[in-house]
Amino acid sequence: MATSRPLPTLEELVDHFPDFLGALESEPDVSVALLVGSYIDSVLYGMLEAHFVSKKQAKALLEVDGPLGNSFRRASMAYCIGMISGDELNLIRQIAGIRNLFAHGWRERLTFDSDGIANKCRSLEYRDEWIPTIATVLIRHPSGTPNYKSLRARFIHVSWALLVGLLLTRQRIPPAKAYSPRI
Repeated sequence: MATSRPLPTLEELVDHFPDFLGALESEPDVSVALLVGSYIDSVLYGMLEAHFVSKKQAKALLEVDGPLGNSFRRASMAYCIGMISGDELNLIRQIAGIRNLFAHGWRERLTFDSDGIANKCRSLEYRDEWIPTIATVLIRHPSGTPNYKSLRARFIHVSWALLVGLLLTRQRIPPAKAYSPRI
């Protein structure tokens, strides 16, 4: 269950990218998908919570049993209020779909190379033009170029690039102000 907690700054995310990669490298594929999916979900939760006027109502909407209780619905709301683009919405849905395949197929010992998951991973793409040029430099793999030698690497890199874009978005969207009728 996502709860209110501070999101990392863009600088923290960039600084810790090698650690993020290192931590994921030692995990099995199912853990990678679940961790990345959970992290994106937490970022969406934080973006929406920060934007909503009432923290109490935000929590009621965003908790697991609320109407915005999963990443599909949170991403749809973020899109509807102009926080993310349609392309980012689709990418979040693709990543969440991959995460769900792993979560519900745990008995099958799925990997990123399993048929259904491999096909979905091949279609993952994060375009540089979705984020400002300065961040494009920051999201490159530490070796200087994205490492798409494996579907697992593609999933990790594209997910991380999406996180950078979401955090940049959060920085530029001001919190909503309570409505105050003019009398």
